Amino acid sequence: MSTALACFLPEASDFIVPTQDQCYDLSQPLHCHTFINGLQALARELGVWIGVGIHELPTAAKDGEQLVKEAEAERKVFNSFVAIQPTGEVAETYRKVSSRVINGAYQRDE
Repeated sequence: MSTALACFLPEASDFIVPTQDQCYDLSQPLHCHTFINGLQALARELGVWIGVGIHELPTAAKDGEQLVKEAEAERKVFNSFVAIQPTGEVAETYRKVSSRVINGAYQRDE
């Protein structure tokens, strides 16, 4: 019997909604993201890496006030990949800036 070392979940694992406004309203900053907090506890419990795609709001501390205001005005969020260590700590995040969420579907910026 083998033991899993990692678990990878797809993009938008936190939720799928039909409109951009709903997406913005449900998104959270990474530091207090409810779904990520639960996955961090699960990673600690199982001792595995977890990789997951989520919707993430910018924060003034991390991104600056201007970006927060633009995101709010345009109702845009980050399509982020988060890598969680077996200790439950976030090891790395990657914001996929070439994509944006429109009506629940990912479309490429042109």
